[in-house]
Amino acid sequence: MTKKIVLNILNQFIKTDDDDLKRLLEKFSKEELIEFLIVLMRDYSHFRVNVIGFLQDHDVKPEDLLKLFDGS
Repeated sequence: MTKKIVLNILNQFIKTDDDDLKRLLEKFSKEELIEFLIVLMRDYSHFRVNVIGFLQDHDVKPEDLLKLFDGS
């Protein structure tokens, strides 16, 4: 999983344009974006449900999610 995938997930639920995404890519590391995603999923149940649905809709497998968290 790449930083771009994390941004695409975030972009589904926090509406931004491409310039905003480019700025996020430049400003934050993959680890920081993943940490942000984890906080959102932990603290906001509606967001968590949406992300899980997004991942299922895009055929993201559980092992792909594990790669996100182990840093590969």
